[in-house]
Parts: sequence; structure tokens; C-alpha cells
Amino acid sequence: MQISNWMALEKNTLRGFFNLTLQPSGLIIKQCMLHEKNGQRWVSLPGQKFIDAEGRTGFKSVLNFTSRESADNFRDQVLRALDEHLQPTPATNQPAQLKFREQPDKTRPGTPSGNTRNLVGEKRNDHGVQAHKK
Repeated sequence: MQISNWMALEKNTLRGFFNLTLQPSGLIIKQCMLHEKNGQRWVSLPGQKFIDAEGRTGFKSVLNFTSRESADNFRDQVLRALDEHLQPTPATNQPAQLKFREQPDKTRPGTPSGNTRNLVGEKRNDHGVQAHKK
């Protein structure tokens, strides 16, 4: 498991965005999010946006696990990989991170957009806020 393209953005529970490469398949999961609240950390995976019959915006999971145990194991592995990736480098003693603009440009390809469902099943948007009515 490899972390890349870390972009720190602290807003509500959100701590940053990153890409995750799974080994040995080479599958890249883009725009994963790290969240933290009250000492608890979790990872949100990309989701698909939808609008319901009442016009409310919501998000549904596109990646799922076969069991809670599998989801917890995956989360723990991702958090360990993130901790390793964000360790200060010996040469600079600074974490390997990029600061993300305060207001992401949603029109530019490659910028974090869309929403996710975290590994405990809560619907969250880019900023760690539950889905809302438009």
C-alpha cells in the first residue's frame, strides 16, 4: 500500500486528501480523505454524487467491503501507511505534505471534488459534513 499526492486541508473533521495505490495490483484509488475527531481517525473512499426526489444532494458508496473485519483491517493499514508517509524526512525534518488551497477549484480536473462514505458508513461530503439539502 502506497500513499501519494497528499494535500493537507483542515476543515471540520477533514485533515487532507491523498491517493492510495494497492499492491501488487497497482490499483490507484484517487481522492481518498483522512478525517479526525476526538482522537479517532478514519478514511473516506471516493463516492458517487446523486440528487434524490426532493432535490437533496447525497452520496453513495462505490467501494464496499465484504465484512466489518475487512473494512477495519483496510482502515488500519491505510492509517499506518499515512503515518509513515507523513513522517518528517531526515533532510528537512518536515512532513511530506502539500497545502491545499482553502477553496478547492471544483472545475479543474484532478482537484478533490465529490463526496465519500467513510469506512463506518456515514455519508460525508468533501468537507466532512453530512450530505445536505440543496
